[in-house]
Amino acid sequence: GRDMGEKAGQALQRDQAVAAQTKMSKDVWARIKTLSRDVLSLADHATFLSQKISFLLDATLGMISIEQNAIIKIFSVAAVIFLPPTLVASIDRKSV
Repeated sequence: GRDMGEKAGQALQRDQAVAAQTKMSKDVWARIKTLSRDVLSLADHATFLSQKISFLLDATLGMISIEQNAIIKIFSVAAVIFLPPTLVASIDRKSV
């Protein structure tokens, strides 16, 4: 976003130099100036939308992570519950 703005600013300066050399009409120069502002505005808006999408993606991934943590917690509790009977059964099998 910032790079695009800097490039558009450089392009505007370049256009000013060209306009000064070729003595463009005021209407053409005003149109170029308006278009340059539009490009800068669109670049800023694109940056805003990109940041918003990135935020929403991070939030979604965070929610998925929370859900996965809850599922893993259930499996961990189940493993702890079944561990002692499994241990007793395996020791009993070996003693026979």
